[in-house]
Amino acid sequence: MITIFVNQLVFAQADTVLLRAQGLYNQGNYEAARGLFAQTENDDDWVMKRKLELAWLTGRFDEMYQLAEHLDGYRHTGTKLHYLMRYHAVKGDNDKAFEMLTKLLESRHKPPRAAIRTDTAFDRLKKMPEWDSIWKGDHYKSYDIKLAMAKRELEVQNYDLAITLLDELIEDRSYREMPWFYRSKLLFEQGFTKSALEDIDRAIDEEDDEAAFYALQAKILHKLGRERKALKSISRAIDIDPYQPDFYLPGIEVCKTLEKYQEGYKYAEKYLTAYPGKPEALHKYALMVYRTGSCMKALPYINKAIAKQKYNPELYFLRAQIYQSCKVYAQAEKDYAMCLDFWPQKAALYYGRAICRHHTGNKKGSCRDLQKALDLGALEADKKLSEWCR
Repeated sequence: MITIFVNQLVFAQADTVLLRAQGLYNQGNYEAARGLFAQTENDDDWVMKRKLELAWLTGRFDEMYQLAEHLDGYRHTGTKLHYLMRYHAVKGDNDKAFEMLTKLLESRHKPPRAAIRTDTAFDRLKKMPEWDSIWKGDHYKSYDIKLAMAKRELEVQNYDLAITLLDELIEDRSYREMPWFYRSKLLFEQGFTKSALEDIDRAIDEEDDEAAFYALQAKILHKLGRERKALKSISRAIDIDPYQPDFYLPGIEVCKTLEKYQEGYKYAEKYLTAYPGKPEALHKYALMVYRTGSCMKALPYINKAIAKQKYNPELYFLRAQIYQSCKVYAQAEKDYAMCLDFWPQKAALYYGRAICRHHTGNKKGSCRDLQKALDLGALEADKKLSEWCR
């Protein structure tokens, strides 16, 4: 039993390290991310690729070379050759770099064409005649190039060209899942939510083991108010890829809507592990701790969030509710007042402040706030008016 417990603890610690490392990577803190990835003995493909990428991004070229040399599997041939080509290019060995490029272009699984041609590591090579000579062959199929173009146009929000390219790909069936995914993303960004759902459903029909597909599906379903299905989708995304921190945020939002606070707490804990200094992560964690019944435990986290974002009324609104729940009415009243500067027509603020004023002995102010809350649509204020003011 002790051995089992120790093993579980080791695995949990390793998961925490990977989640935090990926969070640092997402935030562009490559040096710190590399340090954490280096601590893990996990040899999953995505971890090895991330280590390789971070060695490159932090200028550790010899380390990158060693990692690339040990990257096995035919599906990784293109990635391996790309990094070896980079190594030889930065070391000034042009002949070896061109040798890697030739092998890369001949491999079946290779990076997108644009990833090679726009790589600044090869700027010196691009000025040499060998560069154009090697690229003369038909190394990439037309639909590979078209899909890469569509993705690039989508990223820069050139929607007209992107959807034209995607429509053509879908019409000629050159690809299975990816055009449906990108078109769904495009339609969702433009507000065509139902059409976006149809496309992402089709993408999942074609490929049912892609985490990003389920994450997008969850966002669309959440937008449509279909929360239970959204929760199922985001849970599936996290099952496939538990180390992508950004999947946990939509899970928190859906759980909040469904009032599934215990499940939401688990997602918030993971999100905070990945982004311990991010105000949004502190906010969501404080919210879920509060909603699971522990107001005092929530206070340090909401206070940290406010220290980082002093002018965000949502944070003060949550802290007001937390203070009220903890029966710290005077401080809650101050936070409700702060929020009213931003939301002067929000009924919940007047109602909350009315409760606090009642408990601090300000009957007149409490009754005035209750009447204002009722006027703004808070029907529950009518009962309190009858009990305390009439």
